[in-house]
Amino acid sequence: MYGTAPILCVDIPNLKHLDKYKVSDRVHGDHGWISFNKTVLTENTVTHNKPDIVVTDKRKNTITLVEIGITSKERLTQVEIEKKHKYEPLTKQMGNAKLNEATKFRIVPYVMTWDGLVTKYHNGYKTELGITDRMEAQIQRVCLQITHEIVMRELGLDPLTEQPGGPERKRRDLGIFGGTLPELPDPRQPAAAVAPAVLCAI
Repeated sequence: MYGTAPILCVDIPNLKHLDKYKVSDRVHGDHGWISFNKTVLTENTVTHNKPDIVVTDKRKNTITLVEIGITSKERLTQVEIEKKHKYEPLTKQMGNAKLNEATKFRIVPYVMTWDGLVTKYHNGYKTELGITDRMEAQIQRVCLQITHEIVMRELGLDPLTEQPGGPERKRRDLGIFGGTLPELPDPRQPAAAVAPAVLCAI
């Protein structure tokens, strides 16, 4: 399974200390590179042009776009399908990113619910990325941790002590629960906090 992992294919060191890992927007290895949350420039305008993770593997002559989603149980299957097809228009415009004319593009969704549930197709995507059960357990831990922080702060509690927080706590509308949510380490969305964990795993 390790042999299928894109990050190992491009010979980028596997980092063990996930909690301390700081993600760079582009990391190079001997056989390729990985970019994180970077806009892909194309000749024609494409609506969705900023994949969460792009893995370029020179040896396999592939470019893999990984799209991460954190959602509710009710929308899990729908979001996974949307993520699977979201960047198809982009890959058709990425001719300048090809290593050569034979370069193949892959789009791999990595989607779970706020409490770590996945679809029956998730295991296939996980295997395609070379993510082991142990790695995924760590990713699910990060997802649960961020969800816990959101819920605790929405209730006005400190996530660490679960005690009432001070009135000075800043709040920000994230549009996740349909109301006003407190400021998080990354205010964009839970998926943004989980993305570094997935990047470190693959």
